[in-house]
Amino acid sequence: MLRVTRLRTFFNNYDSRALDYFFLREDNLEPLHSPDFRFISHLSDVIWDDGNALFYGLKSSSLTELFHKVDIHSNWNALVTDSQLGLKHTLIRRTPIVQSESGEVLGFLFVGVVLDDNAGLLANLLRGSNSDDVILRFGDKFIASTISPDDNYTIESISDLIYSGETDLSKLLITETNLTVGTKQNILTIFSVQRNPSVLALRNSYLFWIFISLVVITAISFLTRRWLNRKVTQELSELMVYTKVAVGQDRVDKFSGSSIHEFNHIGKTLSNTFERLSEQEKLFQDLFSFSLSPIIVWTEKATILQINPAAKKSLDLFEELSQANSESFVSFVNEMRPLVLKASMGATLTGIDVPIGEKVYRWSLSAIQTRDDSTLVLSQGQDITKLVEAEKQSIKARKEAEWSAKARTDFLAKMSHEIRTPLNGILGISQLLKQEERMESTRNK
Repeated sequence: MLRVTRLRTFFNNYDSRALDYFFLREDNLEPLHSPDFRFISHLSDVIWDDGNALFYGLKSSSLTELFHKVDIHSNWNALVTDSQLGLKHTLIRRTPIVQSESGEVLGFLFVGVVLDDNAGLLANLLRGSNSDDVILRFGDKFIASTISPDDNYTIESISDLIYSGETDLSKLLITETNLTVGTKQNILTIFSVQRNPSVLALRNSYLFWIFISLVVITAISFLTRRWLNRKVTQELSELMVYTKVAVGQDRVDKFSGSSIHEFNHIGKTLSNTFERLSEQEKLFQDLFSFSLSPIIVWTEKATILQINPAAKKSLDLFEELSQANSESFVSFVNEMRPLVLKASMGATLTGIDVPIGEKVYRWSLSAIQTRDDSTLVLSQGQDITKLVEAEKQSIKARKEAEWSAKARTDFLAKMSHEIRTPLNGILGISQLLKQEERMESTRNK
């Protein structure tokens, strides 16, 4: 608060001496946090500086150049500027000076640190990094280091190794740390040089054991892979053998099990599936064989593939199909062939009446798909001979009833005509007699 008040006071009376004494007292109170130089600007002019910038060869023009290069944010800026001693690499930060009553920005306070051969900064970095030497690089240029002439390496030898990509120099360990200042990423780089042989020994030991661990892990992985491949191949072969045997047998045995959980689960699932399929096939075969209705299985070319006993009985087939040449059988096949071909194309046919000898069967045909994606046609018949005979008798009875009703109608019409003529005569004579009787009674009176 005192500093802000003193800075505001400066803009009232521009007392440079009082401001010099104020910052001198601040530097004496906190020497570790003191910047290398300060200056104050108003609009586009530098109106005060503490005079320390000249110690680094920075003239008023240099300060003005820095003032124009600093970004508007309050973070640190890494800048390069000309000086009487050559290019200087600096860290600059600005802070606005605001009038609290009106909110007006009176000016800006700039604090700067010169990085070139900054002994205090290097000492702090050296103390914080716990290294033997530190090197500071700004961009691509090395600007400061703690390397002394007594060391058996120079900054040039280390910089050559760094630029070549090597960070291990004989018994030296070089560590690189990149810093971001403001909006500039990796503008500053700190290299720490460690001469401690124990660190190298620890590193070499660490690398050695890493190598040994990798060799052991690789060997174990190789052996484990071979064992797993052998085990998986064996278990898979047993599973495939079981599948082939189960497919080729009518009766399915239980899966004996596998030491691999996944294969064991697959084997049991296949076993259950085969059992269900076997039961379904047996059930279908029983239905096919013991059905009282004739059932015939046709190929998609309309040839008979399988026929059940009821159909054989209906067709009078008691021998093999290849020897069946009876006239009724040949006629039946010829009549069924176009229906089977139509059903093999996907149509479902029902209520097809086909006579077999003296009997009549009503057939239903539908296509079925087999495991090998071939198409078969299943035809199922029903003996409707009695039904047809009943229909014929019903038609005959209906026709006889119609003839009887017609005869009765004709008889009634003829009888009505024959009876009506004499009745008319009798009625006429009766009326004449009645009229004559009335006239007679009238005369007697």
